[in-house]
Amino acid sequence: MTIIICLFVGGCSRTVTTMPVLGTQMAVDITLRGTADVTNNKYFVILSTMEAYQIPLPPPYSLDEFLEPGDTPQPGTQTLDYYYSTYYSTWAGYIVVDSQGYSFEKGPFVYNVINSKQSIAGLGNVTNKLSFVIDLTRIFGSNLPKTIYYDVVSVSYPSNALKILKDRISPPTFSFEPLQGTVIQKTDIDSTTVIDPSTDIISWTINIL
Repeated sequence: MTIIICLFVGGCSRTVTTMPVLGTQMAVDITLRGTADVTNNKYFVILSTMEAYQIPLPPPYSLDEFLEPGDTPQPGTQTLDYYYSTYYSTWAGYIVVDSQGYSFEKGPFVYNVINSKQSIAGLGNVTNKLSFVIDLTRIFGSNLPKTIYYDVVSVSYPSNALKILKDRISPPTFSFEPLQGTVIQKTDIDSTTVIDPSTDIISWTINIL
């Protein structure tokens, strides 16, 4: 006969702690006040591992353009290398919605180094909703950072004129831990600044799958 004697305080029972599960898929839904204008505007989701990431702010806070990495600044403004050292170097990657559809670029962004833009999805029916799902490992690699900082931005993007940020969700700085089941839902606070409905971000949801 075998006799099992438990000498530990609390008997033989054991508490099992469930470990958090990382989620690699990020589902994003953005609602605008008006129908998206993907011909004259671009819509960005900026991702970073730095809380103090930088983006070009609109006048009167800054006279810098909000450009995609590699796009040429208008004559008489800042040089391209300035944008890389000041802004793009703080980004881990970004998603952009424009006339070509939904796509992303992975950092790091280095002056005179060409990054490859990759498609996520086509535009589909253009409404006031922008929605996509992206695998976070395509931007951060297999070792996801503990905290991911993000911003959602709409930009007026005319072909031969200044590209100016029109609306953004930060500050305050928003972040999330890439844990499966994380859901962030926010509604933009009304602003006294009147902007075109196609650039007015009124709500967004991020869901980590």
